[in-house]
This record gives sequence, C-alpha cells and structure tokens, in this order.
Amino acid sequence: DNSNIQESFNGVTTPLTYSFANYAYFLVYHQLLALTGINEAELKKHEKRHRNMISLYRGRVYYNIKSWYQGLLVLPSFGRNKEDMEKMMGVQRPVDFVQNDRPSLVQKIKQVPLLAKTVFRLVKSFLKIDKIVDSFEKQFDREYSKFDRKQFQFMTPEQLLQVIDQVIEKITAKWSAPLINDFYVMTMNGKVSRALKKLYPEEYETVLADLLSGEKGLASTRPTKALLSISDQISKNGCQELFLKSNETEIHNQISIQYPELSNRIEDYREKYGDRCVGELKLETVSLREDPSFIYQCLRNYISAGLTLAEFERSESKLRQAREDQLKAQGNLTPQLRKNLNNLRKGIRYRESMRLKRTLVFGLCRDVYRELGKQFTQYGFIEDERDIFYLTLEELEEYRMGRSYLKDFKDLIAIRKKAQEDYRSSDVPDHFQTTGLVGLAPGPSPDNLTNTADSLKGIGCFQGVVEGEVVVMQSPLDSVDYRGKILCTTRTDPGWAPVFPSVKGLLIEKGSPLSHSAIIAREMMIPTIVAIEGVTQRLTSGQKVQFDGKSGQINLL
Repeated sequence: DNSNIQESFNGVTTPLTYSFANYAYFLVYHQLLALTGINEAELKKHEKRHRNMISLYRGRVYYNIKSWYQGLLVLPSFGRNKEDMEKMMGVQRPVDFVQNDRPSLVQKIKQVPLLAKTVFRLVKSFLKIDKIVDSFEKQFDREYSKFDRKQFQFMTPEQLLQVIDQVIEKITAKWSAPLINDFYVMTMNGKVSRALKKLYPEEYETVLADLLSGEKGLASTRPTKALLSISDQISKNGCQELFLKSNETEIHNQISIQYPELSNRIEDYREKYGDRCVGELKLETVSLREDPSFIYQCLRNYISAGLTLAEFERSESKLRQAREDQLKAQGNLTPQLRKNLNNLRKGIRYRESMRLKRTLVFGLCRDVYRELGKQFTQYGFIEDERDIFYLTLEELEEYRMGRSYLKDFKDLIAIRKKAQEDYRSSDVPDHFQTTGLVGLAPGPSPDNLTNTADSLKGIGCFQGVVEGEVVVMQSPLDSVDYRGKILCTTRTDPGWAPVFPSVKGLLIEKGSPLSHSAIIAREMMIPTIVAIEGVTQRLTSGQKVQFDGKSGQINLL
C-alpha cells in the first residue's frame, strides 16, 4: 500500500533514492526494536523483516504491509494497534496477512515476560517523550552543524562517501526518537478517536479534525510564513512590479543588484529551507538550493493576491476552542480525553519538527551525491552527473571497495533509464495483494472508478463550504494559475505548503487526517478533504464544484 508513503516518495523513484530510504528504514526500525529490550540473538531474527519495510514496484515505493503487521506482534493488543497504525499510515483497505503468525495460547504465556518488558519500556518512553525529543533535536543540531556543504566541491569521491558514512553513523543510526514519537502519535490518536467515536459515532472524524485545528508554531508552516514575510518586504520596498511582470531569472538577477537586502533574505531562506521542496525525500529532486524559481512563483502569487503575514496569522483558527466549548457544555471533555488530546497535539508538533530534520538529512546527502555525480562524470564512469541517481547504495559501495564487476555504469544506467520511461507511462494501483515472488506478480491494474454520481465523498479535515472553479495539478511547479481556485491533486508533501495560502480549498485523493496536507491545511484554515477515491479522474480543470470540508461531501455543479 502506498497511500501515505507517496507523500514522501511520490511517483516513480530512482534506484539511489529507494536503496537509501530502504537502508534508513532498516536502521531505524532495527534500533527501535532494540529499545524494547530484545537481546541480540532475538533481534537477529527480525532483521529480514526490517530490510523489507518498504518495497519497490514498477519504480514506485510501497509499504510492505505484511512486515508492518508482523512488527506489531511484539506488542500486546494486536488488533487495536493494527487499527491505529492503519489510520496513521492512511491504509484505506485493511488486510490481514498475519493470521497464521499469531501466537497460540501457550506461546502467548511464554511471551508474557518479553511483552511485559516491551510495554514497560514503551510506556516509560511515552512518559519521557519531552526529554527524548529535546535530546534528539539537540544532538541532531550539534551533528548536522559539523557538515559544510560548501566544502563538498573540494573533496575526493572517497571523502564524499565518508560524509555519507558519517551522516548514517552520527544521525540516521540514532533516529529512535522520531520512531518512538510516531508510536506515541499512533497510540494517542487511537485513544482519542475511540473516545470520540463512542460520543459522536456519525461525525467523530470531523470532531477530531476540529480539535486538531489551529495548531500554532508547526515546523511545516514556518517556510510559508517566512515567504509571506519576504512578500511583505517586497511591498514595503515598492518592487511589486518586478515580481509581477518579470520571469524568475530576471527577478533573481535584478534583486541582487537593486535590492541586496531582499536578495540576502531570499538566500537566507534557501539556506534554511532550501531542502523543503516538492519531492523533498527524493535524492534526484532539484531542490530550491539548485533552482529558486518556485520561491519567486510563490512570492508573485502572494503579491498578486494581496496576502500578508499579519493577515495570515490573524486568521489562525478559533474552531478548536468552539469545539472544546461544545464538548465541555455536553459534559464530554473529560480530564482523560483532554489529556490524551493534548498529548496527541504535542506528538504532532514533535513529528512535524523532526520531519523537517529528516528533510535536512536527505538534502545533505543529495548535495553529496550531486557532487559525486560530477566527479564520476569527469572520470568517465557515467555520462551525465545526474546519472548517479540511477545507481544503488550497494553498487556505489561495491565500486568503492573494489567488489564491482563493472568498470563503468553507462550500460546499466541506460537500461534503468529505459525502465523508468516505461514505468512513467504505466499506471499502478495504490494497493495490491500478491503471493510468491513479488517480481513475478501479474501486473495489477489500477482501480477503475465506477462511481458516476454527481457527488464524491472523502474525509473532511477542515470545515467550510466552498464553491468555485477546480484546477487539477500534479505538481506545484506546473505552469497553471491556481490562485483563488480549488486545488485538486493526487497527493501533496510539505513542499506544497507555500501554494496553500493562494487557493480557496483543497481536494486530495490520497492521505489521511494525520497526513501533511491535512495538518498544514488545518493550521492555515483552508477547507480540505482528503482520501477522495478517484477525484483526479472525475474532476477536470475549469469544472465547478461545491464541497463541505466538514462532511467531506463534494457536489459536481
């Protein structure tokens, strides 16, 4: 199932990105299990599963659901944890691949000591979550600050690969805090959802969305606020015409000459948030550090729409308070529910903050591999510097240590480029089941939308009735005018956030109430619906719709 993971690795992915991500998943989940107190011999038994947390099928990254379910078997209450995990991962069609793996009564009795130790350590971690996250972030900042990207161009290939080694050893291999927090969010979301479902069985998802709205200070919205602040300075300097009438290259060149202070602010933004871009976890992505065009496009849209930072911050939601007042008046906001709700909000804040740090790690490694690609081109190992992304982590290590059968990679890369072209022209489903060798699985066809009614349904994430013209786009880099329109897309990632203030509403085919698009939209008070099956097939740009962000109902006009 690729529902939520496509937020991180959207579309067709290169071999280097997948192999890098797969190794990272192995490291972090292996170390997470080690924290439960399992000894080395027992931990070794789980290694195969941890190397298969994610899969690659026709160039797309998928969750290997069986591995995730099997991982839950080390915890008590499999059914409840399975449901909570599926909600957080956005799995819309739950399956059960592990019914034969569940322990018998005798096995359960034997596992009691280990389960008790696991639960104890997990609960202990939850109670110390503030200290765990604070310690992780301080350690991350300390280690990350030691890397100077400007020095990469002066390094040899071996020195560049040593940087990757250091990133893995000093940062990635110490990534347990984000995983503990993910379990924390999963658990708290499950507790709050179950409590609300008992109170409001018909609309508990809407109630939860309201209670999670207006979360101030999320790391995922800081880049957008920083851009709005730069937009304010552009208006103050009186150089709006330059942004409205010039192309991105002309803007970049002119401000460095005419408005050096403004140019410095944009460069500071690129240094701080340049890795937070569309497809930010794909190493092959062209980041804002390489090409700042997207920054100028967003600034142009803000100026054109008259958006200001003050207006944006004033509009932060009062919806949360209104919903809390309702629960209080009905006697439903019990101390336990409030506690779990506050813990959930805190966990979401922590998750967004640590995900920004994950973005920095991938951005740092992207710059290393870009420089390595330049040098491999000079040595004649590859034809183009961007061909480096068609190799795998393992192949680079084999070449480094003299274990590679190939003297260069040109023919191999040509084959993979052809395969990627074929993958891009084919469509795949969001989820499928197979047995035996996955590589030999018959090609599953994407789900055909059979609903031809004049309405669609999804999960409402922020309430508000919106009517207007739809613009269907798959990337914010598409050359379409989305200002004041209802944005409809398959999925988003944090790199889309600067687009959101310019649109009227959001209709997103994938995702869940805990996905980035939902979290960011709630803080920005943008009526939003996610998990709308087939919406990008049903709607076309220019079509008019009306939707209710509370009920999740979309009417085609």
